[in-house]
Amino acid sequence: RLIHHIQPVVRLPQRRPAAYDLVPRLMLQDGDLADSADFMPRRGGHDVVRQIEGVGLVEAIAIARRSRTGGQPIVLHIPLSRSSLGDDLSAEQLLATLDANRAIAPGLTFLIAESEWHALTTRERAVVESATRKGAGFSINDMNLKSGPLCDALKPTLCGRRRV
Repeated sequence: RLIHHIQPVVRLPQRRPAAYDLVPRLMLQDGDLADSADFMPRRGGHDVVRQIEGVGLVEAIAIARRSRTGGQPIVLHIPLSRSSLGDDLSAEQLLATLDANRAIAPGLTFLIAESEWHALTTRERAVVESATRKGAGFSINDMNLKSGPLCDALKPTLCGRRRV
């Protein structure tokens, strides 16, 4: 069973959550949770990736709506890949979901790997542009910032991201 957790991205030195990462996990039969690196396809498997990202978007919308209704809107970072951006049906569903949820779309930031960002096709860039017009943001994830002990300590939460 696939579940999504949210992990806080904290701002130092206050240690207050600035946003939350939506993290897919797979529940194993013994009740343990597998990290995405253990079950996400490394090559190919675009259908599986699209399904996981689609479920993640639905979860993110639900979480963002609940937090907004509770009076504390949050920013969610949602993983996204070219598998979803390049597929016509997935891209259409993404844009329709954002259109139907324009009130919370500014609190949604899609994380995309730097290598995938540079490899976007014209059609995929058009989807990104449409999503940003609907209020969502994009952030480059996994940039090559590997220098220094501070970056090593902060990498899971802060290093390697910039909003575009």
